[in-house]
Amino acid sequence: MVFELVFCAIFAAFSVFMTAQDIKTQKVSRWCSVALLVVSVAARLVFCVGEEQVGFVASAAIGLLVFEAVRLVVKKRLGLADVFYSGSSGALLGFDLWLAACAIACVAAAGVIYLRVRKATRAGEEFTKDTALRMPVPFIPCMFLGAIISKIFYFFI
Repeated sequence: MVFELVFCAIFAAFSVFMTAQDIKTQKVSRWCSVALLVVSVAARLVFCVGEEQVGFVASAAIGLLVFEAVRLVVKKRLGLADVFYSGSSGALLGFDLWLAACAIACVAAAGVIYLRVRKATRAGEEFTKDTALRMPVPFIPCMFLGAIISKIFYFFI
C-alpha cells in the first residue's frame, strides 16, 4: 500500500507539470513524458510480481498501442506525449481502471468543447462556433483527471 501511494504521488507530480505545459503551450517536453513512462513501467517491474506485474506492463503496452493507433487515424493531431501518458496511465491503473480513465478523459474533453462552443454563441463574431471547434483540447489534463477519479475509486470504493 505504501508503494502504491508513493507511486501515485510521483505520477501526480509528473502529471501536474505536464498538465501545466499542455495547457500553456499545447506542447509537453519529450523527456518528461518518456521519463514518466519509464518510471511507471520500471516501478511495476520492480515492485510487482507474477500476474500482477504482467497485467500492469501489458496495460501500459495496450495504452501505448491504442493511443498510437488513434494518433495515426487522426493524422497526428494527438501528440506523442499523449501516447506516452496513456502508457504511463496503463502502468499506474491497470487495464480496467485505464479504460475508465480514458472514458472520463473523453467526457472531460467533450465538456471543454461544449463550454467553448457555448462561450462562442455568447461572444459574438470574433469567436465563432467553428473557431471553438477547431481549437485543440489539451488532453493530458483530461487524462490526469480520469486517472485521479479512477484511482480514488480504487482506493475508497
